[in-house]
This record gives sequence, C-alpha cells and structure tokens, in this order.
Amino acid sequence: MTIIRAYRDNGRIFRVDANGHAGYVSNGPDVVCAAVSTLVQGSLLGLIEIAKVSVSQIYKDGQLTFTILDSNISTRHSADIILETMCVALRDIEKDYPAHVKLEEIY
Repeated sequence: MTIIRAYRDNGRIFRVDANGHAGYVSNGPDVVCAAVSTLVQGSLLGLIEIAKVSVSQIYKDGQLTFTILDSNISTRHSADIILETMCVALRDIEKDYPAHVKLEEIY
C-alpha cells in the first residue's frame, strides 16, 4: 500500500511524505503506483519549476518526501494550488483503490 501524508499548518500543506508501493499487481507494471508517483513527483516539479518554491526533498526507492522551505506570499499561493490539486487527485485514486492507496492529512 502507498500511504501519502500531507502535513498542514494553518490549513496549508507544508510537507508531503509518500511511502510504499501500491501493490495493485504482483507482476508487471502497476498502474496505481504509477499514477500516485506521477502525481506526487509532478507536484514536486510544479513547486520547483512553476511556483519557484524552495523545497527540501528526500527520494529513495518507495519513498518521496518534500518540505516547503519558502514562506514568500506570492510563491505560496501557487504552491497551495499545486498541492491542493494533488490532494484532490489522490483522494480520487484512494476512492477507487482503497486497499492500495491511503491519503492522510495531518493537521
């Protein structure tokens, strides 16, 4: 199972921690894992390349963690849009594959 934790402070996501493999299929390409990975990695790239937000990141097999280091108001608005969109999409995948994906929002 892939567990994604979105940590919030005052309602805003400041850290994302994605761990594990979805395990939707035991042999061959795992479309659920690929979808989750694409969303989380794409959001990280959006933060860096589009929103120009400073982040720290840890990437290992089966784990991606990133934390926003930038509190600039102008970049933070773009970051919020990217991260909230990621959560909406992850909730949709979680709804369809509850045995394989879990999104936890930590306040």
